[in-house]
This record gives sequence, structure tokens and C-alpha cells, in this order.
Amino acid sequence: MSGHGAPAINLSGAEGFKVTIVAGMWHETIAEALVAGATRVLDAPGAATPIVRVPGSFVLPVVAKAALANGADSVLSLGVILLGGTPHFEI
Repeated sequence: MSGHGAPAINLSGAEGFKVTIVAGMWHETIAEALVAGATRVLDAPGAATPIVRVPGSFVLPVVAKAALANGADSVLSLGVILLGGTPHFEI
């Protein structure tokens, strides 16, 4: 991807802001690329970015809620759901 048309991201003032990244582990290649991009953007202004990995996308909301209950200022949930032989894509 060229990045053409990508929005400008201004996170000034995010120093010390705790953004917990909750990431599904299914499809490791794509998931790790998502985590790498998120941490690159969030680390630049000095935000704290603990990472919690979960088995799949259906667990994301439960763990995101727990992260907020345990002191996260914000949660970034990253998961991969692809159209395939299971009904996950439809849910």
C-alpha cells in the first residue's frame, strides 16, 4: 500500500496516556503487522502501550472491558476475521 490518502495523525499530548492493545493471535502475519503499526504510532508521542494477546476476535470485547476496568485510559482492539469455511465472518 502506498499510504496515499492516509489521514494525518496528531497525538500530541499523549505522553503517559495508557492505551492497552488487545490483539487476536489468529492469522499471525496480519495480526503482528497490525500490532506493529499501532505500537509505532502510539509509541512516537510517548503513550504507554501494554499488549494483551487473545486467541481470537470473539474474546476482544471481554478483554477490552477488563483492561479499562484495570486502569487503561483507552483500548485498541485488533483482530482478523476472514471469509472462509466457518460462519465467523457472518457473526
